[in-house]
Amino acid sequence: MSNTPSPNFALIKNATVLTVDPLHGTLANSDILIQDDRIVAIGQALPNPPESNITIIDGQECIVTPGFVDGHHHMWQQLLRGVATDWSLFDYTVNMRTIYGSLYTPEDVYLSTYVAALSLINNGVTSVLEHCHIINSPDHADAAVRALQDAGIRGTFCYGFYANPPLPDQVDARSFSHNLRLSDAARIRDKLFGQNDPAEQLLTFGVAPDEPESLPIEETITQIKQSRELGARIITMHVAMGPYDLARRQVVQSLANKGILGPHLVFSHGSSFTESELQAIKESGASIVGTPDTELQMGMGFPIVFQASDRGCRTCLGIDSTSNQGYDFIAQMRLALQAGRAQEN
Repeated sequence: MSNTPSPNFALIKNATVLTVDPLHGTLANSDILIQDDRIVAIGQALPNPPESNITIIDGQECIVTPGFVDGHHHMWQQLLRGVATDWSLFDYTVNMRTIYGSLYTPEDVYLSTYVAALSLINNGVTSVLEHCHIINSPDHADAAVRALQDAGIRGTFCYGFYANPPLPDQVDARSFSHNLRLSDAARIRDKLFGQNDPAEQLLTFGVAPDEPESLPIEETITQIKQSRELGARIITMHVAMGPYDLARRQVVQSLANKGILGPHLVFSHGSSFTESELQAIKESGASIVGTPDTELQMGMGFPIVFQASDRGCRTCLGIDSTSNQGYDFIAQMRLALQAGRAQEN
């Protein structure tokens, strides 16, 4: 007699299925058969499997879609829900990035990231790009990754090189230099990310370099090269934040001129991208993530995702931070659409 446990099945009946696949389109009155953690069949009037341990779900008047992908999120800010609701980007930079960020313990990071991941899943987001700029120590990095693993969400953890200003008595934080961050990022990658293959594991390893618009371009290029040497699957950064791009740095253009762009680069915001930068992003295969709620509230300008998509760039949406908004991903889609209409109409 076999000791192999019987599979568990769930059968969703008579749903409208959005496949997001141009070959299949939208399927009306369709069933979805799930075995354990895998979808094994999609079609109309699927037969029930012979096993008795099956859950039938009535999908009439329901829409089933693949899980959403959140392309930009600072998940450590979950504990600060509502704090930044009326902030400008200047307010956010001063208060979040130089005060709150310095106060976080590893335990704070774990709890916030864990709850944020569960909240995303509860809102239909099954994959997230975590731009983690709360790594005040190696313990903070461990806590963030462990929270994502415990929650069971898919995504890429991007180890942030940004150094939150240490509190006066934080001797260890002051000594956590960039070179030590590089060593710790390598430790995290080797210890927790294995082959770093999304086909084999839920979480993969990436890097978020320091803020490129506050650094000489040569330092940003160095950090991108260091990130590649670390084996980062994705390298993400904030750039071209609309009216706040006072110096018109054109970071992406500088990277393009140096031959640094590539499909592993993900740029967040980008409201002040030039036409030349959009063309460079398209040609390199890099991506742009818009965060409509944050960009409109904090004065970064209109989201650029539709403009970029019209020019052939790969684009995505992100929550950004729940210190100023919620987890409703459909709300981000609607807001991006309305912002685009506002510009065109």
